[in-house]
Parts: sequence; C-alpha cells; structure tokens
Amino acid sequence: MLKAHTPQDNINEMVTTLQNEGVFIIYNFLSSIEIDELGSDVKVLCEDKGGHYEFGRNYRGGHLSQHPKSIIDAFNRPWMKDLSSKYMGKNNYGDNVYATHDFISNKGLARNGWLHFDRGHCFKYFIYLTDVTKNSGAFSCSPGSRLRGSELRKNAWGSNNYNNVKNRIELDYPDILEDYPSIPVEAKRGTLIVFDTDTFHKGGEVEEGKERLVVRLHNYF
Repeated sequence: MLKAHTPQDNINEMVTTLQNEGVFIIYNFLSSIEIDELGSDVKVLCEDKGGHYEFGRNYRGGHLSQHPKSIIDAFNRPWMKDLSSKYMGKNNYGDNVYATHDFISNKGLARNGWLHFDRGHCFKYFIYLTDVTKNSGAFSCSPGSRLRGSELRKNAWGSNNYNNVKNRIELDYPDILEDYPSIPVEAKRGTLIVFDTDTFHKGGEVEEGKERLVVRLHNYF
C-alpha cells in the first residue's frame, strides 16, 4: 500500500517518505472544477500539439511557464516547489510538462509498460485526470525500490549511451523481480502521485472502451 500525504503535511516528512519508499500519493488533490479545466486543456494539447503513438496521443512540452493557466496553477504551488528543492537539493522546477491520452487497446506493451527505472533520473508529479483502474492503464510502482533502482541506473550507464541503458526489470534484471512487487495505483481523477524515477514503475494497458488522461511535471536531477 502506498503511503498517503496531504499538501498540509510537513515537507520534511514527505522527503523522508520519498527517501524510504520512493513514492507517495495525495488523494483529492484537485477540486472538480480544477480537474475539468485542467483535463480540457490537457486533452486539447494532446490533440493539437501531441504526437500519435500506439496507444493514443502523447504530448511532450517545454517548461511549466509555457503552458495554459490551468496547468501552471496545478503544479505551481509553494509546497510542491519546496518539496522539489529539498528533495533534489537544487532549485530547478518545472523543466517539462508531459501528457498522455490513452484510448487504443490491443497494441501490446510500450517500453514503459515494463517495470523499469527511468534512464534519465527525474522527480515527477503525476496527476490522474480520469478515474483510473487496472482496466484503464493504472500506474504501478514498487515502493521501497528506489535505492536499488539508483544503483542499477548508475551501473547500467557505464560507457553506454541512452538507448543502450538496460532499465527494464523483467527483461534485464529478472532475478530481483520477486523482491520488488508492484502495486497498481487505482484512484479517482484528481489524484496526485509523487515519485523519484529510480523507483521501479510502469504504465498499464487500457482495455477496449476505456481511456486514461494524465499530465506530469518532470524535474531533472
């Protein structure tokens, strides 16, 4: 079970959770009005500026400041900036905004559909904009795997370039898979997931007739 926090919790307690677990969740992060506005703007970005990929549309944007007000308001909160600064030990914030609208099924697994750590180390804020279940592409993660993921990431880079870094647990490190079971995060729209990408995580498959809309803020170490 994921550790849950609220925006009113002590920032140092959140940092400790991230250091120990690598991830936590905030339920009911956004109001219904905020979700409606944010979801509408994110869907437009996916349609108008996003690319086509096998599961729907994906958007890869620039700095937070370059985005619509609803996106800025969702992520530009003092406690989020404070947490990012204290956890990362640096003051960069809002490096990139990413979004995906998944609505195509039966395409197999994308690379990020395998349990993995990110090849580029990142601290992410991840918001569900639709209700999400195991049938509609729930994000899954392995609490407590952050330190192991950090070790594997550093060793995997070595003299490799980005494309050759082995980061998929089932394929590249199957002997440790049972040690880090993953949990699907089934939650209502407006839920916020906060995590260090050294924590093992993956996206899920969207079944026919289902959809998943999410938006993420990436902060790079």
